[in-house]
Parts: sequence; C-alpha cells; structure tokens
Amino acid sequence: MAAPLSRWLVGLGLIAAGAVFGPVLAAAITAAAASPQERASSAFNLLVEFDGRDRTIPMASIDVMGDVRDCGHDPDALFTKKDLERFPSRKPWKWTPHAGFFALWLARSSAWRIRLLDIRAAQLNESTSPFGALFLRECMRQTPFASSCQEYTRKLLGKLAPAHSGPPDAGNALDTSGETGTICTYLDGVAARNGRPLSDRKEAHAQ
Repeated sequence: MAAPLSRWLVGLGLIAAGAVFGPVLAAAITAAAASPQERASSAFNLLVEFDGRDRTIPMASIDVMGDVRDCGHDPDALFTKKDLERFPSRKPWKWTPHAGFFALWLARSSAWRIRLLDIRAAQLNESTSPFGALFLRECMRQTPFASSCQEYTRKLLGKLAPAHSGPPDAGNALDTSGETGTICTYLDGVAARNGRPLSDRKEAHAQ
C-alpha cells in the first residue's frame, strides 16, 4: 500500500512542479529562440509589457489650466465658459482659442512621454541582456511568477535614473521648455486677440 501511495505522491509532485516550472522553461526557450529583430527591440518590448501592468508610471503634469497660469495668464480671461464646457468632448474638433491651446498641450505631453519611454528603454538596454529582457517579458506574460518579474523590472528602472521620474523641467532630459514656450506664445496671441496685454513671464514664474 505504501509503495503505490509513494508513487502517487511522486507523480503528483511532478505534475505540480511541471505546472509551476513548465511555463518558466517555456519563457526561457522563447527568449533563447528570439529572432534578431526581437532581440534588438527586447528592452522596448519589456517596457511596453511592464507599463501595461504597472500603475506607478511617472506622468507629466495634468493641471491644464495651471499651465495657463504658469504662462502668466488668467484662463477665465482667455477662454469662454462655453468653449471650456464643450471641448474636447465634441468630435471632430472645431477650432477655438481653447481647442488650439489644448492641441499644443497634448503635443507637449506626448513629446514628454516619448522622451521618457526612450530614456527608460535605453536604461534597460544597459542593465539587461536581450535574453534577460525577453525572459522578463515572457515571465510576466505566461508564468506564475509574473508579479516577481514585474517587481524585478520595477527595481531595475528605479535604480537607474531616479532623476528622470519627476515631471518635466529644465534640469533633466525630459525638458519641455521649448514646447512650453510655444504654448505661452500661443496664449499671448490669444490675449492680444482679446485686446489683453501680453504676460510678463518672468514675473509670473516669480509669484
């Protein structure tokens, strides 16, 4: 009786081990058999997989009207209440002073996200091999250890460039001062169109 029971337990253990480690082996095989193209983009693809699961991704400023004030203007003086209520829910967009500003704001936010993605992908390229990046991606996709691989990737990113994890400013590689200058110039144009004075941006930033 003991022998059949022992064999049954061994078989059950092998099945359990296969269920746990089989996907890990499959992830390793997938990583090892990757094409040259997949290896070349391995860090970027790992980052896409990680960002699709993670909820601690740095974000650019979402205070839209705060950006208007940072340019030295009063949003209520530049944009009508009607335009603020109707945009951007209407599609296709019809140009209004606020619609034009919002389009520029979206373009700057998109540029910031692209720069951040490039920086983080370059960092992963420096800290992982193509096999390692591919394995981490497959680990998150198909193994019971997905959360552990996700946490390991987060630690890699956190160790590499904490200076890049904040919002855009003139002191890091995510600087968007050029786009911000364009937005402020546009708002000056809206103010002039409304017969209002241009802002003194030095004074606005000092407040």
